[in-house]
Amino acid sequence: MLSLSNVHIFAVNAVQAVADNFKWPIGYGRLNEQDIALLKSGAFGSLDWRWAIETYGEPLIDVSNGVLDVSMKIVDAPDAVLGGVILCQLDFRRTRLNVCMMENFQKHSKGPISGKVWLSAMIYAHTLAKATKMEEIYILNPTDDNLSRYRSSGFYEDVTCVPHLSASIETIEASIEASIVALRTSRSIKI
Repeated sequence: MLSLSNVHIFAVNAVQAVADNFKWPIGYGRLNEQDIALLKSGAFGSLDWRWAIETYGEPLIDVSNGVLDVSMKIVDAPDAVLGGVILCQLDFRRTRLNVCMMENFQKHSKGPISGKVWLSAMIYAHTLAKATKMEEIYILNPTDDNLSRYRSSGFYEDVTCVPHLSASIETIEASIEASIVALRTSRSIKI
């Protein structure tokens, strides 16, 4: 069986392959020490990243704790800063993958990352969940302004785990396929 570190690399590469196919100028990888320090400072982003890292764990310390991350940066940008982050946790006891937090740090401006954080998160989470034999994907503590997006992708409020949202791997797979078909269609129209 692959190590969690290798599964993480595999999932990040899956997202990068989709980005490359659609010529998105985004590089995906892991958070580095400077990124973690920036998030913990509370001076970056609108979500409470310090709380998330303290609550779920710091991904750089030890991948075996099941906390994995994806960073998104603009390719070829001088001194590329974080454009987006996804923080996930594998819950082997409940056989589910938790999307603990995700944020597009450029959400208030139009740019290369616009509209891509959510799809990137779903591709990453789906790939990671399939590779680790998870049965469901949960979004922990969703913000109200994103509920309609999550529901349109097949997530529903799990009455056994309020306020979190849940979706089966199959549902997420169908949502990803529909999104990719829509991207291909819109790309062919623009040509």
